[in-house]
Amino acid sequence: MLDDEALEALYRRKLEVWGRAVVDQRQSLFSTLQALGRQAGEMPGGAIAMDSWEADRWFTSAHLLLISIRNVLLFSDLLVKLEPRDEVAQQVRDFDHLVVNARDFRNFLEHFDDYARGEGKRQHTLPTPEDLGGMKLGDHVLSLTYTFGGLDLNLETACTGAILMAQTILKTQFLRPE
Repeated sequence: MLDDEALEALYRRKLEVWGRAVVDQRQSLFSTLQALGRQAGEMPGGAIAMDSWEADRWFTSAHLLLISIRNVLLFSDLLVKLEPRDEVAQQVRDFDHLVVNARDFRNFLEHFDDYARGEGKRQHTLPTPEDLGGMKLGDHVLSLTYTFGGLDLNLETACTGAILMAQTILKTQFLRPE
């Protein structure tokens, strides 16, 4: 069994790893979206032509990004529980305020099978296919919204909030040197 000092070191390392994953997954997803946006600008009416392989890759990238954000929140929460520090707890509260649906998204992702069967703890109606995951591209590339369980989450806001929270708690930057 690990003592509190070892647990804190482990949680901080995991927070760093998942914070970097948010940076990497964000870059991957939004570079794909920017390419699609350029493609839309070249097509009549701004349409985006996407085959099922591209659509699946896009959806999977967004889902991996959500898992990374969820884990940043998880390890931030674990640090608060281990040793409640005002500055760490404040970062978590700030994230919760900025990204209102993040905890519900964690619940839906973690218990997807329950929600698909209509048995989720926060489920009030039977799910529709749209409730079980989808994406909407807004007026500009960075306004991608992930829809799950009837909730919307702006991915750019969630990424920014997760990265800021992790970097502030760890007092470090995750940006990879160019």
